[in-house]
Amino acid sequence: MSYCTECGKALKNNPAFCEGCGAKREVIKEDSTQKIPKSPMNKKKKVSMVIAGILVVGLISTHMILSSIYDPMKNIQSMDSAMSGNSEEGFLEYITFDKDSLLDEKQYFSYIKTLDWEDMREQLVSITNSDLKFDAFVKDQRGHDVFKVERHSILGLL
Repeated sequence: MSYCTECGKALKNNPAFCEGCGAKREVIKEDSTQKIPKSPMNKKKKVSMVIAGILVVGLISTHMILSSIYDPMKNIQSMDSAMSGNSEEGFLEYITFDKDSLLDEKQYFSYIKTLDWEDMREQLVSITNSDLKFDAFVKDQRGHDVFKVERHSILGLL
């Protein structure tokens, strides 16, 4: 409860004028936005923030480097250039043969050359860009499996 500064009468509901003497009441405004002085950041907090920044930059850089190294599209481009350059070794570098396969490596490369490589390359790109969590097969024009694209995880991640 507040009181009039002129006559001392109790004022209810904070009126602008005193009901007893009619004096204008002095309104003291409270500054609700008090400025809190800023203190400089301590050394421990600065060091922590610098270390956190370095870790974030390091993680992003590592991700970019690993993505570049393990990019399957690079393998497809290398296979494509080996096929167009007629380089058997360059192409077969990306192929793993089963022990039970019917063709040896030279026969297999010759067989792939007789097929529509552009269509198989498009299938490889499609499989690589898909979100499949399992192995997929590249097929020839007749629907026969030519080779299997295996999904390998890197550090437990696909």
